[in-house]
Amino acid sequence: TTRTYTFKVLVPALSSNVSLESFTVNGQAVRNGGRVFLEPGTEAVTVAASPADPASSIQVTGSSGLVAGENTLSVTVTSLAGTTATYSVKLIVQSPSNISSLVVFKVSGARVVDGSTVVVPSGTQAVAVTATPSDPSASVLVTGSGNLVVGDNDLTVLVTAEDGSTTTYSVTLRVLKNDDTSLALLQYDGGDVEDGDSFDLEFGTESVEITAEATAVSSTVEIVGADALVSGRNLVRINVTAEDESVRTYRLIFNVARSNETGLESLTVSGQEAAAGDTITVPLGTRAVVVSAETTDPFAT
Repeated sequence: TTRTYTFKVLVPALSSNVSLESFTVNGQAVRNGGRVFLEPGTEAVTVAASPADPASSIQVTGSSGLVAGENTLSVTVTSLAGTTATYSVKLIVQSPSNISSLVVFKVSGARVVDGSTVVVPSGTQAVAVTATPSDPSASVLVTGSGNLVVGDNDLTVLVTAEDGSTTTYSVTLRVLKNDDTSLALLQYDGGDVEDGDSFDLEFGTESVEITAEATAVSSTVEIVGADALVSGRNLVRINVTAEDESVRTYRLIFNVARSNETGLESLTVSGQEAAAGDTITVPLGTRAVVVSAETTDPFAT
């Protein structure tokens, strides 16, 4: 005997779900047909795509080898039933900036322009430079702001844009010469003195010791008249010449006493040597004699 049992076997159709649960580029959610802007030089992106049906497969193309401009990123979803769907996003790699200008250019806090001349005080060895590029992606290189010397110095600011193009800004830094004509030390015979001081000296003094030192090492000092004194009023000049050739004269007055000597070194009468009290015999009829006298003090009369 036999008996037949009947069963219904249900074979479900294969899934044809090709939708995406999530789709991100570099962590940013995107949609089909969307656009993603990327920094200049970007060559690849990170793509995360999850199908709504875990059984579906994913294929990503165009996520690497990117070039400047527009690139197409595609994600293809293939269901178990073999149906497919492609999701595309435009990856736009921005071109490098060619902006190489400055929005702020200052020297020692003052605004300057290309080609200008900035005058700085004597002794300046360095200046502070502020150079801000118009494009934050540009780089700035400053040269010539230090180790300054007297006269003209070249300051340059090189601005390099993101694409490598450059602009050079130039400024002349003019360091003034020193104009200091002051004295750090002024002494007579070891003691400090001041401009215009007067001193009385003994008769016969022919020279005085003057010490003078300039405040600035670049200034020079010249002492005139300290070694040629005569009886009476003598003016000794201390000339200080600064680096810029300006001159200041300091003066010291030395009064050398006059001699009270009234003697004679020699005396002749008509060619005959004579002395005080002598009697000189002259020929009969002589009406005048020639007297020659030389004083002991050459300044006496």
